[in-house]
Amino acid sequence: MTIFDGQRMAELRKAQSLTGLELSKRIACSNVTISRIENGHQQPTRAIAQRIADALGVPLTELSIDPRRAARRSGDVDSDTERLVVEALRSMDPLLRAKAVGFILGLASSASPEAAEAAGKLAEAAEAGEDRD
Repeated sequence: MTIFDGQRMAELRKAQSLTGLELSKRIACSNVTISRIENGHQQPTRAIAQRIADALGVPLTELSIDPRRAARRSGDVDSDTERLVVEALRSMDPLLRAKAVGFILGLASSASPEAAEAAGKLAEAAEAGEDRD
């Protein structure tokens, strides 16, 4: 399973001095759809993803993220990002936080032992916030 990288799409589009409207016309979809994809609010269908890649002149793999591969690079996550994730988890309702932590642990454990260990530390930090509330 891969995830379409809307942020990368926006970078490539802007590097080619294309507006979202121009790209939308090239691939026969709405400008709103382009915006939603670039902002991560929508994943394109495989057909639209391929049309985007073709319009930008790149292979589809250039616009794809394998979540397992990304999780293996968990060492790339800086302390500011980790702090933001922990703060976001701590601000959640306890039931929702438990579900989110479970989801994160599940993804990480399927990626690598290192990712699972990093996710476990993140979960512990988020749960420690319950004592402070």
